[in-house]
Amino acid sequence: MNTQPPLYYDFGTFLGKYFEGKVQKISVHAGFTCPNRDGSVGVGGCAYCNNQTFNPDYCRPELSVTRQLEDGMRFFSRKYPMMRYLAYFQAYTNTYGELEQLKVMYEEALAVDGVVGLVIGTRPDCMTDALLDYLEELSQRTFVMVEYGIESANDNTLRRINRGHDFATAVDAICRTHNRGILVGGHIILGLPGEGRDELLRQASLLAALPLDMLKLHQLQLIRGTRMAREYEEHPEEFHLYDVDEYIELAIDYIERIPSSVVIERFISQSPRSLLIAPDWGMKNFEFVDRLRHRMIERNTWQGRLVAEGEQPILELQNLYIGYSDDDNRTVVAETLNASLPCGVLTCLIGANGVGKSTLMRTMAAFQSPLKGDVLLMGKSIGAYTPKELSEYIGLVLTEKNMPADLTVEEVVGLGRAPYTNFWGTLKCGDRKVIEEAIALVGLGDLRHRKILQISDGERQKVMIAKALAQQTPVIFLDEPTAFLDYPSKIAMMQLLRRLAHEQNKLIVLSTHDLEIAFQTADRIWLLQQTGLLAGTLDELSNSGAISGFLDCDGLYYDMSHKRIVLK
Repeated sequence: MNTQPPLYYDFGTFLGKYFEGKVQKISVHAGFTCPNRDGSVGVGGCAYCNNQTFNPDYCRPELSVTRQLEDGMRFFSRKYPMMRYLAYFQAYTNTYGELEQLKVMYEEALAVDGVVGLVIGTRPDCMTDALLDYLEELSQRTFVMVEYGIESANDNTLRRINRGHDFATAVDAICRTHNRGILVGGHIILGLPGEGRDELLRQASLLAALPLDMLKLHQLQLIRGTRMAREYEEHPEEFHLYDVDEYIELAIDYIERIPSSVVIERFISQSPRSLLIAPDWGMKNFEFVDRLRHRMIERNTWQGRLVAEGEQPILELQNLYIGYSDDDNRTVVAETLNASLPCGVLTCLIGANGVGKSTLMRTMAAFQSPLKGDVLLMGKSIGAYTPKELSEYIGLVLTEKNMPADLTVEEVVGLGRAPYTNFWGTLKCGDRKVIEEAIALVGLGDLRHRKILQISDGERQKVMIAKALAQQTPVIFLDEPTAFLDYPSKIAMMQLLRRLAHEQNKLIVLSTHDLEIAFQTADRIWLLQQTGLLAGTLDELSNSGAISGFLDCDGLYYDMSHKRIVLK
């Protein structure tokens, strides 16, 4: 029996989850521009961009949205008379307009017979909360996907290509959209100048940590009439244009690092030969996909293989010193800490009382500054993030009990939605759904309307964990989350956290003194001692003697053969 995963998650399989029969995207040119064209954030547009490369003949802004869709449907219906369609607002920035104008265009598209949903292509700096309010409501009654042009995860590259926004803006837009319950996709160009293989694989690991539903890749193409074409003519040595076999290897390396839950809609772009300078591979999309699939089989690999193996880090400690300081004194709690963790793993931080576990948690979450060294989150110093960004990337559960006594369980869990609500904290339909799911996950449905003062310490701990889950961050830190739970609840909580880490590709790090349970559930162990931090799997730390050295004393010892703690 073949248990190997599918080679990759294709777009047709994804659409089959939502529709019966064939569904096709039809491009619409609604006459928008971009903020890096009209002077709002720049002029000239993106250095690589010429929208003529992907607009079919029927896609002309002088025609109404309805006329463009009807002309496109006639083209496809010759071969597929029963086809249904997604209106694809593709050219330029399709959220860059007044809200009422956007609503009229989207609703016009949905009113066309045979149109069953929308795909909206846009920039991450052009998504307002008011528009998200509308799209959230719209997604309750029809298929809606927002497709963001990410292009690169490197801010230097984004400046060079004149995007007018940084990578943090893309992360923010993706997270805000996802947290409204709206399907979200991203578009990436592989091979932009200055980005070699190592940088692109680092980029893949950063994207793997984001709540993307879909990803579109394509090779860098040099198009006549663009600024990048002129740059290539003047400095060809700054560009690496992939041949097809080299690009296939890169694309496979890339999707090995992308979770298998993310749809890969496409791998290449095809531009008209009259506009294309290079590279000209002379093949159709289906021919490329056939060659890519054949090569994946030869390599015995699949999408997400290295995510499962945990190769790429999302969190890194670099020569980290933690502790406390004031004007006159500096107290070092632990020093020279070096370790890294990928997404999709549950990590247990263990160590003696007073060794610095809580201090390390606070430092990793940016609640206090390192004395020396650094914490990197998605390749960027934790200190370089704004508080709002951190609230969208990191959920934190501490041991303190200072919760507002007059709030209900549901209201406290709802505070986890604060990064995504307005100034008044108004909860939308999507927020309430997330809150309900978080409460159900920790088993507090019967207590949702109970005041915090009226529940036990263990139940309050579950409330705070639910609040962190409602925050929907790719990273969660928990300081002794099972401390006040009864034994069956400890096990259930650890199993839940492990399942969330694996199924939602989250990095979850928790400190604990429940060693037996930790040893049975953790993917990784961090052992913090006065001498530093030892990191690895339980097998690795057991075989090195680190666990025995930590546990062996007059009253107990560590049975390495059975990986259990034994009383003498």
